[in-house]
Amino acid sequence: MPAFPVSTIIEFVKPIEQKIRRLHYFQLGSALLGIVLSLYLLVHHTRVKLGIQDSSSFCSFGRLADCDIVNVSKFSEVSGMPLASIGAIYFFFLFVSGIFFPPKNPTFRLMNRFLAWLSSLALLIDLVLLIGVQWLTLGSFCLVCILTYFANLGHLVANYRTIKLEHKTHPIQNLFWGRGPWSLKGFSVSKVFIALTSTAVFSAMIVFLPSWMEMKEGQSSPKKDSAAIFFSKWSQIPVQEISTSPKDGVYGNQDAKVKMVIFSDFQCPFCKKTAFGLHTLLPSFKNELLVVFKHFPLDKTCNPLVEHNMHPYACSLARLAVCANQKGKFWEYHDLVFMHLDEQQLEEGWDVVRKKLAPVFQSAEIDECLRSESSLDQVKQDIDLGIRLGIQGTPAIFINGKSVTVPLDLETIKKVLALENPQK
Repeated sequence: MPAFPVSTIIEFVKPIEQKIRRLHYFQLGSALLGIVLSLYLLVHHTRVKLGIQDSSSFCSFGRLADCDIVNVSKFSEVSGMPLASIGAIYFFFLFVSGIFFPPKNPTFRLMNRFLAWLSSLALLIDLVLLIGVQWLTLGSFCLVCILTYFANLGHLVANYRTIKLEHKTHPIQNLFWGRGPWSLKGFSVSKVFIALTSTAVFSAMIVFLPSWMEMKEGQSSPKKDSAAIFFSKWSQIPVQEISTSPKDGVYGNQDAKVKMVIFSDFQCPFCKKTAFGLHTLLPSFKNELLVVFKHFPLDKTCNPLVEHNMHPYACSLARLAVCANQKGKFWEYHDLVFMHLDEQQLEEGWDVVRKKLAPVFQSAEIDECLRSESSLDQVKQDIDLGIRLGIQGTPAIFINGKSVTVPLDLETIKKVLALENPQK
């Protein structure tokens, strides 16, 4: 029987092992990318939720592709824990597993198959559940979230390619070195312990990060205490009769049991913050809530309560909102002005404003709207209603006729829905 030279075996196995090593590096890179993206999403989620961020993110390109809507929706947390936190911990586990169980480790094959199973399960959740919620419920996609899905897919593809290459080598290795793909020979309990401990420490840091950001902003106790006091007296808050009109800008379910009326000013910085909150939260509650927008510009041009020239462009912007609503583009205009038109651009003059409003109006339509008495009449009707309600500033928010004096965030909306619609 002729001898089977060892050099021939090495020449056969070595290129395959080099490919496996390159694929392993790719897996580590995919996991590291997933960690970075998940950490960004976690910080973004926390900043928007706490009201630290009040303007659109770099990954928001309109209603169809808006990270702000998806990453702060009511679906962005599981039992109070952000999905971004879970993603960061998951990718960290993939990374440390790759570090502690490289291709030369005897347990590499067993760990690689376990990670393939884990990545497959995660990808199934990504495609069926998370993409499904974004597409069917929110009507908006988070591009950074989708990049994390691709990071997971990249890790999984590299994993399966590695397993396929292993099948070419393990019969030979098993023959000469006695290691099968499921062998526990060389299994290191200490490495498993270090990997799990590292993941546990990282998980604790990730779980604590939102609380640390909240404490850093000084919002933790005072905000929660004021909200708790406010809601404890919810049943005692007087109910105001607030008339609505078909001409109002509305969003949500016309048959909803909870109706929110917002008196706002397009030049008011506090209204800008509330508008961004509405932009991110409303798609999550479009079936449970009806939002009605009312104008209360703090501009003496049309508001008799205002004695000083506080917001000199507010009346004109309100009138344009009326015309945008007539075109069926109220909320597009609302988001455009509040999130993409700043004070400096207003002061630069109407030529700049016209360019900013181009997605909603042609230049001639702006002139026509500002000459129209009907647009001014609609704004004045809202102002008169606001004066009768005793409104002194903006934003003024009423939910089922009750004045809301705490920040309008995710927890506020959830609490109000529970109080006003207890059977759900």
